[in-house]
Amino acid sequence: MPLFLKILLTVLLVAYPFIVYLGLQFTDLRWVLVALAVILLIRLSALKEADKALRLPVWAGLLLVTLSFVTEQQGFILFYPVMVNLIFLFIFGYSLKSGLPMIERFARIREPELPEEAKPYLYKITQIWCGFFIVNASISMYTAMMTNLKIWSLYNGLISYLLSGSLFVGEWLYRKLCLKR
Repeated sequence: MPLFLKILLTVLLVAYPFIVYLGLQFTDLRWVLVALAVILLIRLSALKEADKALRLPVWAGLLLVTLSFVTEQQGFILFYPVMVNLIFLFIFGYSLKSGLPMIERFARIREPELPEEAKPYLYKITQIWCGFFIVNASISMYTAMMTNLKIWSLYNGLISYLLSGSLFVGEWLYRKLCLKR
């Protein structure tokens, strides 16, 4: 897949809440569902066989789009951010039990020979991400069930990304500035 198409697809998936919000403001639910299905199907076809874990959120999205289409209710597609967070919680949580925490896997991509003393820290960071996914899924569920579409879009399309980015950057800064000493 060409780089431009990969970037466009990533932007569209990140913009999922805004696509839902704007689509429902200006067009019929069915058109929004068709657009989401096309984006998700393209994403599914672009994933390599090795990216099995990344297929789970796509399949969850397709399930929610199908349920919305069959029931003609928009509510199901609002739960996509919840499902993504729960899937990542499962993946990260399972990695804690499997012996190689997810953050350690990421760290080994850049540094295959990690020092032994890094392992407890990476385990703890994986636990912190699990906690983040629990909180984020809970807030996403609250916005899907108890708020309006504008608040749902704002949280799931902006605030949750800012929070996850802050956690990522904060941990990176802590590691670079404090742990280097």
